[in-house]
Amino acid sequence: MIIQQFRNNLLSARSELIDLKHIGPYLYRSLKREFSPRTLTLTIQSFARKIQNMTIDNLKRKLQKALQNEHNNQCVRIDGYDMYHVPDINAKGYEVIISLIKVLARNRDGNNIGGNFIFDASQLRMPNKRSTISERVSCFSRNQCRGNGGIWYDGLCQPPAEATGFAGVHPYSGQKTNNRSPRSPLGSNSVRRGRYARSPNGKVEWRRPGRMAKV
Repeated sequence: MIIQQFRNNLLSARSELIDLKHIGPYLYRSLKREFSPRTLTLTIQSFARKIQNMTIDNLKRKLQKALQNEHNNQCVRIDGYDMYHVPDINAKGYEVIISLIKVLARNRDGNNIGGNFIFDASQLRMPNKRSTISERVSCFSRNQCRGNGGIWYDGLCQPPAEATGFAGVHPYSGQKTNNRSPRSPLGSNSVRRGRYARSPNGKVEWRRPGRMAKV
């Protein structure tokens, strides 16, 4: 836990964000680019200062933009075997940054690094968890689809209509769209992003996997 890492002096105000679990070189470069483009490093203390006067909505937008996956919306092979439809936002990276901000906001780091935040950190939440079946089936061929719980329609292996897809980067749509617009940590996302396949019931659409430029 982040609190324990502060207590054990594994993290301090001078630690860089790359020292956090799940923040690798790619996400670290993106965080620096979004929050401190003119500096060579981004420490926990400097990050706290950059965000302290932001509104909660602006903070969420910048976090989502910074924490996009390198291979977003692409099908990649995990451990050389299972195919995986990569979400737009890196869930583990997003979760650890939210956890850090909440620790700082409650002054649980012991250094009052985030004591001046004007936003309510309790409003930072993870999006709804994606259904397990939504993680894989869009990557399957027609023959693979039949035996893996998917529904082949409009040239795409689709999850069941009631399944939850990954969230988009606000204000853009994510893996699934419907008549009420999909939801993300910011709320309803209304701007369509990517190519979608029609579903048998005509009420939802699922995004087709493929290379996609970052927001």
